[in-house]
Amino acid sequence: MEGTALGNEQLLEYTVIGDTVNVAERLEGLSRNVGSPLVVSAALLEAAMGSEDPTTWRRLPPQELKGHRQLVEAYCLAT
Repeated sequence: MEGTALGNEQLLEYTVIGDTVNVAERLEGLSRNVGSPLVVSAALLEAAMGSEDPTTWRRLPPQELKGHRQLVEAYCLAT
């Protein structure tokens, strides 16, 4: 992931680019398709929860995300 400042003296914006950002954007879009307010990668869930049982999360089938070569393991918030 890489950050870049864009603009001039009057207007400065900061943007982040990279595979992590692209995957996050694709997972956000997937949330509408699965009818859940939140979809996260298995990697993020593992980092946040450790070895705890993710009972509030429902595992999704491996996801093929546009612009990403590997299938992504994902979970959605169980509603």
